[in-house]
Amino acid sequence: MSSSQDLSKYFFLPSKLLGKKSKSFMFDIYIYHEEDKNISLDTKAHHRIQQEHLDGYSFLEGKGYKIAIAIAQKSICFLELGIHEKDLVFDDGVDGPDKELALNYVDQKAKFEKEIHEFDFTKAWKSSLRTNNYEQVIAMAKKEIFCFPLNVSMTVSNARMLSQFLEKDNVNNRIISVTYYFAKMLGITGYEELSDLICAAFFKDLGTLFLNYGFENVPVETLDRSLQVDYFKHPKISLFLLKKSGIELSEQCFKIIEQHHETPDGAGFPAGLVGASVVSLSQLLGVVDQFFRFLGGHVTKNKLSHQDILSLWEKGQNPQGMKTYQEEMAKQFSGFLKSSA
Repeated sequence: MSSSQDLSKYFFLPSKLLGKKSKSFMFDIYIYHEEDKNISLDTKAHHRIQQEHLDGYSFLEGKGYKIAIAIAQKSICFLELGIHEKDLVFDDGVDGPDKELALNYVDQKAKFEKEIHEFDFTKAWKSSLRTNNYEQVIAMAKKEIFCFPLNVSMTVSNARMLSQFLEKDNVNNRIISVTYYFAKMLGITGYEELSDLICAAFFKDLGTLFLNYGFENVPVETLDRSLQVDYFKHPKISLFLLKKSGIELSEQCFKIIEQHHETPDGAGFPAGLVGASVVSLSQLLGVVDQFFRFLGGHVTKNKLSHQDILSLWEKGQNPQGMKTYQEEMAKQFSGFLKSSA
């Protein structure tokens, strides 16, 4: 419980802005009692709130209570609910949220959509392959994902929240951004499917951090056998950690994370799935992941050029001589590469 001296760390939110449908939010919800000036935590982020509970907030407002949100989580709250400063009602004695942190979704979306319309992805992709600089592709992916509609599903909301981390030009952000554009090239335009891929690309290697062997910096083929066995477990560990955290993602997103290293010929891991057991979106993410891992020398001792990888894929092989992803998926990504080569 927090005393009145901490009130400047919160802002008040009319309960009607939370809606009436059962859902989970990406921010903590507190209850402020007008009479004793105390704030107490009511619901943690990512915890599903039933409709009856949401209805109860309206009742509490009539009894002298208010919904409070920590200012530290204000930008997430504004973005998820699609609200602005004018939608909030504050007491005179409470500082309002810092205007610089508030996100005006409508204005930002209008600005970004103009840039998106003018963006020539083929030109940017070609430049990235030539210069090994993907900053423009990453920046535009960030803006496009930001423009996803509000309140479609928690996975879509999570994708929009995660897009704020698409800042630096690193291998993970390259994989996320190019997975997004490759999916669009294949005709995948649904926000939920795109968000499944985006969230899966963000979280797929979470398990390697738990293993704590610095897998990101050591080529996998140079690891001794026991460490390789541990590495092959990371999709399952990623899945376990995410489900344990309570984050709300779709079942399809969880499946993509679990299967992104599986291949239809049974040579993948962790389960060695065969054929149609490997969902196509997992293969899509897997192809892009494989491309950048080999390009950066994260799998083999030597870095490969995109022309080398393209040549190997056209032969139905990866650099270790194994058959790779579904022939059609590899062929599609090869076309994606050739279109800008």
